[in-house]
Amino acid sequence: MAARNGWCPVAIESVSIDLARPGGQFPAAYWPRWKPDGSAILYTSGGHSYVVPTLGGIPTAVPGLDTLSGCAFSNAGDRVACTSGVNGPLLIADSAGEKPRLVPQTTEGVGVSGAVWSPDGGHLVAWDADRETIVIVGRDGSDLTHLDLEPRDDLPLPGPDQTAPDAVAD
Repeated sequence: MAARNGWCPVAIESVSIDLARPGGQFPAAYWPRWKPDGSAILYTSGGHSYVVPTLGGIPTAVPGLDTLSGCAFSNAGDRVACTSGVNGPLLIADSAGEKPRLVPQTTEGVGVSGAVWSPDGGHLVAWDADRETIVIVGRDGSDLTHLDLEPRDDLPLPGPDQTAPDAVAD
C-alpha cells in the first residue's frame, strides 16, 4: 500500500492476552492503553493499574500507580496520567509510577476523568465532572485551563493543516 499525504494504512492482527490471576480468576480489564512503543499494555483491574507485555506474559502492578485507574502513557512513554477511579484527582508520574504529582485543582469535588496526552506530550486534556467542562493541564500539572464549551458562531473553522488526511483506497 502506498503512503498518501504522509499517511500509510497499517493492518494489525488480533492478539489475545491471558489476564488470569493466580488461582484462576479472570479479572475485567478497563481503560487499556498501549505503551507508545507497542511493547506493553497498561490497564486497570480491581482498582489497580497493571502492565502486561503485548505478546503475553504475567501482568505486573505498577508501583505508585497500583491504587489508581484510567491511566494513560504520554506519547513519548516517559510519563503517565491517572485518576483514582472513574472520576478523581489527576495524578501525573513518570512511566514507572515514581515522582507522582497530584494536580491541586483536581483534588476537590468529583475530580476529573479520561485524561489523554497531547500529541507533543506537553499537555493533558480531561473531563472535569464538577464544572462539566474540558480542562487542559500542563505536562507537570501546572496551568490548568477550563475550555469554554458554549457554542459560538464567531470562531474560525479549522484550516487545511488541521483537517484529517484524505481516505486512502486499497
